Amino acid sequence: MEDCVKAIADRETACVHKFKKFPRPEGIYSGPAQYQLTAATKLSALGNYLKIAKYLLPKDKSSHAAVLWHGDSHANNIFVVPKNLTKILSIIDWQCTKIDPLFLQARRQVLISVEGPIPQANQIPLPKNFDILSADEQKSAKDLRSSQLLYKWYGVACQKYNRAAHNAVLQGDTIGVEII
Repeated sequence: MEDCVKAIADRETACVHKFKKFPRPEGIYSGPAQYQLTAATKLSALGNYLKIAKYLLPKDKSSHAAVLWHGDSHANNIFVVPKNLTKILSIIDWQCTKIDPLFLQARRQVLISVEGPIPQANQIPLPKNFDILSADEQKSAKDLRSSQLLYKWYGVACQKYNRAAHNAVLQGDTIGVEII
């Protein structure tokens, strides 16, 4: 794994040396009094990264396995049989898919998203004032609850059927893996 994270830094270093300009980073950069990305600052960050990267590797060795992971799983990329929604016909949009260690790829799937608070408990009730909500508010509450239940179910199913991926997703929420 140390060789893998070193290779990532080596690739980035080679790009800095080869290209006069590199893609602008995401976020708000380069504005007045904002962070100004230069080749020197990028190379300095990569050097610092190499000093600490091996200490940030997940301890769970099952997440070190190389896997093929589709990182853009959402409803528009998955085609199902119309009369059997549990049967997948095809999955598209593979261009960013690669083979990498599981801990670098495993993230919560976009397909399983919650537009609201992430549920912590296993029981997810409707709001206590549900009966006095308007029809639109009741629909919104039911929709939120459905997405929260699906989110929890996905986590339980992932833990049961693919423990390594489940653990890697949990590790992915740590600062160490975010830095790598």
